[in-house]
Amino acid sequence: MGRWEDLLKLDPDQQVRVNELYSERFPREIRRCLSQWIESQDWDSAAEDADKANTCFQNLLVCLDQQLNYSVSRKSVLEEPNYEWFKYYLQKHFGDQPQKLAALLSECLREEDKILGSMGTEHPAQQCHLLDKHVEDLKKQILEMKKELKSLQDLQENLIYAQSNWQPQVDSPNGMKETLVKLADIMTQTEERVLQHMVGILQQSEQVAMTLITVELPQWKQRQHMACVGRPIDTRLDHLQKWFTGVVEVLMELQRVLDKLQAQKQDDTQASNLSRTTAEIQGFNVSLLTKILSHALVVEKQPSMSTLPLRPLILRTGVRFSMGVRFLANLPEFKCALNVQPVFDKDIEEAMKGKGFRHFDFTMDGRKVLDMDALDGGLVAVFNSMTIEDTKSDKGTSKCSGAARRTRLGVTEELHLIKFVCDFQHGLLKLNFETSSLPLVVVKNTIQCPSAWAAIMWCSLLPPADLENLSVFAEPPQVPWTQLSEVLSWQFSKVGKRGLDPDQLSMLHVRITGGNAEMVKWGQFKLAWTWLDGILDLIKKHLVDLWSEGLIMGFVTKEKTFSLLTEKPSGTFLLRFSESIIEGAISVSYVDHPNTGVSGEVIHVDPFLKSELETQSLPNVIYDYTVAVPLNHSKHPLVYLYPDIPKDAVFKRFYKDSGDTITDSGYVRRRNVPESRRSPPLPQLQPDDWAMETDLDFKEIWPEVGSFLTQMPFSENLPPITAQDLNSFTAV
Repeated sequence: MGRWEDLLKLDPDQQVRVNELYSERFPREIRRCLSQWIESQDWDSAAEDADKANTCFQNLLVCLDQQLNYSVSRKSVLEEPNYEWFKYYLQKHFGDQPQKLAALLSECLREEDKILGSMGTEHPAQQCHLLDKHVEDLKKQILEMKKELKSLQDLQENLIYAQSNWQPQVDSPNGMKETLVKLADIMTQTEERVLQHMVGILQQSEQVAMTLITVELPQWKQRQHMACVGRPIDTRLDHLQKWFTGVVEVLMELQRVLDKLQAQKQDDTQASNLSRTTAEIQGFNVSLLTKILSHALVVEKQPSMSTLPLRPLILRTGVRFSMGVRFLANLPEFKCALNVQPVFDKDIEEAMKGKGFRHFDFTMDGRKVLDMDALDGGLVAVFNSMTIEDTKSDKGTSKCSGAARRTRLGVTEELHLIKFVCDFQHGLLKLNFETSSLPLVVVKNTIQCPSAWAAIMWCSLLPPADLENLSVFAEPPQVPWTQLSEVLSWQFSKVGKRGLDPDQLSMLHVRITGGNAEMVKWGQFKLAWTWLDGILDLIKKHLVDLWSEGLIMGFVTKEKTFSLLTEKPSGTFLLRFSESIIEGAISVSYVDHPNTGVSGEVIHVDPFLKSELETQSLPNVIYDYTVAVPLNHSKHPLVYLYPDIPKDAVFKRFYKDSGDTITDSGYVRRRNVPESRRSPPLPQLQPDDWAMETDLDFKEIWPEVGSFLTQMPFSENLPPITAQDLNSFTAV
């Protein structure tokens, strides 16, 4: 897989970074269409060497000509990229400065690696190509060594023939004995060269194997852990399987060569005195082969219930789940040579010492033989319809010791493991090894799932060493907010197809930590997660389209809402999640200017619950929402989505016509129109506002009071009403 394919898998925000990288610098279309060729060149060296740069440039033009000729031969010129324009552009801008092109592409490729690295997307393409090269080099060396072995076999056959047929002539003066000695020396030198070549192959194989075991495999496991909690990242095993298979194939072939060499030495009447015996080399080879095979079994699919596909590693007793393993050394001779059995909490210290941890076991024997049943022909075993049960009754659990009760964690803070024990046998090689799932949580009912997911997310942020202690939540370490904020953003990307922006994360930071703390405590996050999970459920069920298009500001405090809206025109509104309703609710906040020249009043509408949005969508609520005001009847106060977008411009396509339709019973369907009732703000008049108290026009200042007073039969005998009297009456 090339680097460009990796870039295409990034989330939209990161792809924008790639777009900006090539904007006004180099046509992205050329980068895309010639991605494989561009990525295969050494632009770093070309940027420093004019001759290399010129060679790369000329080869690039040749590549374009080949692509153009190919499209012409297929009669698909109009369907293919415009290779002629590509060539014109390159010659115009870099024809006289090929080194400038090399420097530009070198810089762009480095920036691409940084973008991929920041997202954790596989390893850089250069590292991938380097490992490919090492494995291919090992295979070539094996072929060369087999040729040397064939030469050695021919020499041995000639020597045996000469010794058996020329023996009577050995002592004759024609020098036959000297010829046999030379032949034996050549054979000894060839044998030494073969063994030295073997040592070199083993040393190189060891370097590649240790890179796979200590670097590549742990990095893949970390990527898989991040993918489990929502990170958009590629976790395919194509590369690892190819490298593991290549190294094991080389070592297996080396073992066969050693067997042949030892068979030759048994028939060799003039065995050579070698500095390194074949037995030592064979021991080294078997040891290395054992090490890499013992690490080749991986959990390709972590335990997951079909009822919670987006939240793996949460299991419920009595509910079916599935999981799968793969053996990365994918050789045909290993088919049916591996027997795998899952074991729940195998050798777990907490369970063995009775620290109050619950005990579980599988309800069936899940033993499997790895076979090439996968679509890609891999050695896999998929465990479907697995279930677990609690092996201790409630009565037995309640009798645990006082110390156990004091150290026992809550149900959703207990971590467990499923280990896969493998028996491997191939020829004389017999091995027993195992691999483990990621830490998982076992719940008793669905209500516990949100808390269990909080624990799974928290575990993804802990170092691997901490996860070896399954009672880590007894004293949970703190985690950096920078990492936790990423995990939270992934949850919204996974459910609502849009992550959290810096402003939203800033509000959550204050909500969770209470300030600007860089580290977050488990208790703080656990408390806030219940509220966040309710909002995620609200988005999933009712607001996916609005959230994915950025129409919901969501996480914004009332104070921030006031500062955003107060100076905006009347009718400007935004959508924010309720901060007090744990189950998840969304509110509309809008600004109204009842008096000209005065800062607006921000009104917060009662939050809409999930049950209300089931009967009427939020866009329809926004469209229908009215405010009943005395004397002015009613009005639609929602006009502009913040900052200044007419509401119909963004919500019209989401409106659903729920009225004027005939039901099966013949009635016209009705709908509920959301409405609020508000009294108009009453004027607070000051004495200076009056020119003459006796000339006060009540109909202009306060229509209701003016009408009432003028209709009173005794109004002519009333003393003049002052501004102070009116304000007192207004206050009452």
